[in-house]
Amino acid sequence: MSSWENSCGQRFSRSISFLTAMAMIVSGIVALFPYEGSVVKAPPPAGTLKVTWENLAPDTNTFQGDVNLTMLWLALEAQNADITLESIQVDVYGLPPEGINRTFAWDDRNYDKNMSYAECVIGEDTSAPYVLPPLGQMRECTGPDAGHLVVIERNRTRYFTIYLDLDFDPDQRFTDKDLRVCVDEGYITSSASNVVGLPACSRTIEINTRFFYDDMEHGQGDWTFAGGDDGGVFPDGLWHLSQGEEDCINNVPRRLFFHSRNTSWWYGHRFEWFGDWVCNYYTNRSEAPLQPTKNWGELRTPWIDARKGTSLAMTVWHFLAREPYSGVDLARVFLSDGEGWHLITSEWNTDDHWRKLILNLSEYAGKQVQLEFRFDTMDEKGNLFFGWFIDDLSVYGEVMEHDIAVTELNLLSYVSLDPQNVTARVSNIAARDEYDIEINLTQDGVVVDQKIIPYLASEDTTKVTFTWVPPGEGVYEMCVESTPVQGETVLWNNYQCKSVNATSRTFTKVAILRSYGTQAQGPKVTWDYLNAHWDRYGLDPITIDYMSLDIHPITYEAIKGIRPDVLVLSGSGYYYTEPIGSELDIPEMEAIEEWVKEGNGFVTIGTAFHTNVSNNNELVDLVGIVDQPYYHNDNSSFIQIDGTCTGHPIFANVSNPFEKSFNRSMASMNDFLWDSGDLDGGEMCALSTDANAAIVLYKGAVMISFAADMMPNDDERQLLYNTFVWSRFEIFDYDVRVSANAPRFVRPFDSVSVDSIVKNVGRKDLSAVQVDFRVDGSVVDTRDIIDLLRAEQAYENFTWVPSLLGTYQICVFADIVGIADENPSNNEVCMPIEVTNDIPIQVYVLDSWGTDFSGEAPWDYLNENWINHGSARIYINYTRFNKERISYQELVDSYADVLLISSSRSGNMGDPAAGGYHFADYELNAIARYVRGGHGLVATGLTLDSEKLREHGQVLGPLFGLKAKNLYYYLTGINDLRVINPSENHPLFNNIEMSYNTADGMTLTTATMISWGPGAEEWYPEDWRTEHLAGGEYKAMSHPTENATVITHNPGGYKSVYITNFVEKNSNANDKQLLYNAMVWGGTGIDPPTDLCIYKSGNTLRLEWTESASARVKGYRIYRAASVSGFDFSDTYDEVLAGTTQWIDPQPLVGIDPNDYFYLVRA
Repeated sequence: MSSWENSCGQRFSRSISFLTAMAMIVSGIVALFPYEGSVVKAPPPAGTLKVTWENLAPDTNTFQGDVNLTMLWLALEAQNADITLESIQVDVYGLPPEGINRTFAWDDRNYDKNMSYAECVIGEDTSAPYVLPPLGQMRECTGPDAGHLVVIERNRTRYFTIYLDLDFDPDQRFTDKDLRVCVDEGYITSSASNVVGLPACSRTIEINTRFFYDDMEHGQGDWTFAGGDDGGVFPDGLWHLSQGEEDCINNVPRRLFFHSRNTSWWYGHRFEWFGDWVCNYYTNRSEAPLQPTKNWGELRTPWIDARKGTSLAMTVWHFLAREPYSGVDLARVFLSDGEGWHLITSEWNTDDHWRKLILNLSEYAGKQVQLEFRFDTMDEKGNLFFGWFIDDLSVYGEVMEHDIAVTELNLLSYVSLDPQNVTARVSNIAARDEYDIEINLTQDGVVVDQKIIPYLASEDTTKVTFTWVPPGEGVYEMCVESTPVQGETVLWNNYQCKSVNATSRTFTKVAILRSYGTQAQGPKVTWDYLNAHWDRYGLDPITIDYMSLDIHPITYEAIKGIRPDVLVLSGSGYYYTEPIGSELDIPEMEAIEEWVKEGNGFVTIGTAFHTNVSNNNELVDLVGIVDQPYYHNDNSSFIQIDGTCTGHPIFANVSNPFEKSFNRSMASMNDFLWDSGDLDGGEMCALSTDANAAIVLYKGAVMISFAADMMPNDDERQLLYNTFVWSRFEIFDYDVRVSANAPRFVRPFDSVSVDSIVKNVGRKDLSAVQVDFRVDGSVVDTRDIIDLLRAEQAYENFTWVPSLLGTYQICVFADIVGIADENPSNNEVCMPIEVTNDIPIQVYVLDSWGTDFSGEAPWDYLNENWINHGSARIYINYTRFNKERISYQELVDSYADVLLISSSRSGNMGDPAAGGYHFADYELNAIARYVRGGHGLVATGLTLDSEKLREHGQVLGPLFGLKAKNLYYYLTGINDLRVINPSENHPLFNNIEMSYNTADGMTLTTATMISWGPGAEEWYPEDWRTEHLAGGEYKAMSHPTENATVITHNPGGYKSVYITNFVEKNSNANDKQLLYNAMVWGGTGIDPPTDLCIYKSGNTLRLEWTESASARVKGYRIYRAASVSGFDFSDTYDEVLAGTTQWIDPQPLVGIDPNDYFYLVRA
């Protein structure tokens, strides 16, 4: 650290002396004026105090027992001079002093009209009128000037909020009173020569009856809660009654976890963390405290009787401290009226203090209701805040003698010119029963239909139905109005109105699914613009709703409740992390697919599919593209419409080519290009000049890969409008779809099982479907399916016994009997089967670096040149599982002998999960289940990286004989390894020297981690040691440090190999050989025979061996060759059954050099 030097020498001294002298002279002059004899006079008045005020009295009125009732907000600006503020006097009208617990003002320094700990109470009183402060002169109460007079600096502004506290005895009856506060002319005293802007008065509010109240001090009662977490540790979520849990290391300064007395409901918990108490809503896996999980919970009130009561409202005190980002840690209040749950409010603030939430519930008057407080983290990240506290909940309203309310009107915004049914709900929310109630339907103020309700009891509700025939095209103001009954004085709730557009054109209702399109400002501006100006782009009206389905979870019932014609899934990965919470759950996507396949439209825009939101790939089938990892990229500006699509309705009035205004797009992660290989039935109708962006059409659905909703130009707005109007998913009356699965390799005369599924995806039930099994175009077998109902499927299994070597094309074809299939494109599925005596070890690379960068990996080399590395043929498939959402059944259907997980490469990446190198829980469990079922597993590099992919080590680590609790970290520059026990001659090191090097020095090693709390960690790499093993064995180790290793595990049911180096990256000869050896060793699910000996006596040659120890052995194949490298594994010399340990060559001198005999025995 450098030190400061004084380079000015003594030059300061003369200036200081001069300035000091001047100050003394000025001081002397000033001192002459304030004194006249011995009397001290105040400075003369100066400046103007300008008062700007705002009424903050709640429009929902208030109730006895309300606390901190905000009434008035004042802004005091000092114009032309510094002004000393002395006092503020407030008048309270309408309520006697005994009804007021206290009156006070809050010094609202941060201009937010809300109290916080950085501000303070100026004074409090119980008189009316009252003066702030009650005694003396107003003084600063916080900060460095605490205790000094309040001085408003020239041309600056100070802010004050006036409150009342009505926390009086509820037995006092003040419900017939009104209430307001005023700061009248002359009520602010200060040093100003002039005060302008007064009087300042709140509105008059009524004191209502409290229908429901709970201060949370009397136990759970009829409150209920539910929830959960992804780790299964908290099956009911985190809602609980909290009392005395404030002592936490992160609660500094100490905040109260209740608003009144002692108790509140809390979504969060206090737990011990390395000897200290921590308070937040962090949850984890039971076996891994450092692995965070998503969690959620719902807190539900008892039923509240609101069948009678005008101006229904709720107040609740809450303290919400959440992650300060949109889309995560959702805190929402819902209301059930017995007909469904309705979103009342979403709370986004994150605070360090309690706030009062006031909600107008008038829309639900006349019903019994329940409130529900829902908290959902939406992900596992950042759950380190306090959470949500709920206290002092009140529901209140005014009970009138007579009050009829129209509480619901059901009529679409756009209707055809046909007769329309208009329904309304009418409620008697007053104390008296009513008779002969007149209800009118009006069109532009003119009655067009009328109904009479002969009797409606107090607290009762009825529905009324009218008929309306639109007189022609146009916009009409339609209202349902209740004629006031005798004695009714509250009339604002006697009617419900709606603006209705009657049209002969097709109306389209578009709903945006929870995504970037519901969260980001850019798309919202686009939707608002199209809502207001759709007529600039066509004749058919549209309306875009981006709020109703911005919910979690999205259910079929929620979609059906708003009945959209088109669902839109906007981007979720325009940047390197997704808008949090935009990934869809499997049940949500099932609901979306069900709705779309009823004939409704579906459109995806931008990065709707992305490795950040891999679940969303469940919907790629709806838009006709391949299920593979997608990512974002930047691309050229111009989109060229294909000549075959120029006349398509979605391109009407769109320029060709047209320019796109936002350069982010979605493309395959393999090559970031769009071509026919990325299509699965879809039609490429437009492509950017660099092929990085595309528009694909499929069965009435549309995929727009670029962010056309972000900041669209006019061509893009036209494209969006056209797409919404056109998109309706094609559902045929008669349509069957076929899928099939079979092994890739079989031996001659083996029985091959071909499994197929035939599904009726049309609208109509089918009486008969014929299913053919074909080999190279010839029908080999036929099955008949009788009565295949709509949406049902049938399973058909075919058996085929091939006799000749070769590769065959097998197909399963389904055809509706007697009726033409309207969509024959999905009636047949085909695949190759190779019939061979040399069945390869089938290795399938799972979604990882090795699938995304297969061109850099040695897979193709090993497929073509395996014979250079050993006798066992291998087949490596790196495309089948280059996808998201890998299931156990998909692994079974692959017939894989070995699963290979390539390095996550997380050492070079800030977020490998965003790069697609993360397996979800169900994927990890599927892999573990498949491997434990008797299949090999090979992993490399940073697959188990604890810093970035901690659950990989916890679930996959034990499969390699490693302890689940181990932690791992990455290092680089570790290239040199040694075989630990060369005399073992382990097959892993066939053709590899005892000391060898690897090309890429990136490796995974064990580590310790120091945590300073969830999310705050430091990592320290360590050597691989014996205590890290749980059945595994070290077979090779780096030197001089022991940070890279090769581990094997052979528990009896399967074999696994973990190579900690990144051997598939820039592979040298050792890396390729080691990979090959690992695949072969892991893929031989049975142990080889051992102790092979040759005995020769005259012309007799006998082999003897020790049998394989594996119970699964069926027999042994014997191969003969003239040289070590001359074995032809497609040509078996002889076979013997299991139980055989001796074999005599029947022709020891035929076809082979009599001086050299090479034999190989395979189990």
